[in-house]
Amino acid sequence: MKHLSPFSLLATLAGSAMLLAPAVSAQEFTASVNITPLRLEVPTSDAATQMQIRNRATTPVDVQLRVFEWRQVEGADQYAASQDVAISPSIVSIEPGQAQVFHVIALRKRDTKTEKRYRVVIDEIPAETKTNPGLARTTLRLTVPLFVDRDASRAGALKVSERLGAIRFHNTGEQTVRLAKIMLEADNGPIALKPNDTMRYIQGGSWMEIALPQGATCNPDPIQVTGQADLENFDATAEQICP
Repeated sequence: MKHLSPFSLLATLAGSAMLLAPAVSAQEFTASVNITPLRLEVPTSDAATQMQIRNRATTPVDVQLRVFEWRQVEGADQYAASQDVAISPSIVSIEPGQAQVFHVIALRKRDTKTEKRYRVVIDEIPAETKTNPGLARTTLRLTVPLFVDRDASRAGALKVSERLGAIRFHNTGEQTVRLAKIMLEADNGPIALKPNDTMRYIQGGSWMEIALPQGATCNPDPIQVTGQADLENFDATAEQICP
């Protein structure tokens, strides 16, 4: 592995869509590199953690890692550049078949013992970008959630309700909850969901919504919601809160 001279891969962050939009499919990404773990935590007793990227391709892979503060406001993810966490190395070239260990270090004074949330953004640096610094293009992107002082916060707690045209998940606890394998079912059968609606993160005190099919309205028939919250199975009947 060789370290690369630092430079800004993207001149500006043009909103959260750019930050999280995959540049290639998950299948193509997995074929190129292996990243472990896919969720990072720095507990109150530690100052740092580690992650590893292994190059599974037949050519060198150059990657840049950056950290963004992660918030949720009115059901939407928001991101901002952050100096709270450092990653070393931040830009590196990984040879075929080799692995690079990255140190993820919490720098911010941690006086308030509550969960702090970030996203580690991993970008591949294409060869043409290195020779043309003004060209801002990536061929590979993945984001990994990072939680600092999570263990000092109360566990997450979900409330599920049916709104006009949507199912809302409200996390009334403090810790971020990872929802997965979400399924909705009404009396007349399962409700089809978009693939990207079946796995979500909901921060403490925040909420997210899954849109119901067009034309769906609140009616006396309850919607049953099942899935996994932090790997624990849950089963709830959505409370109806409709005009």
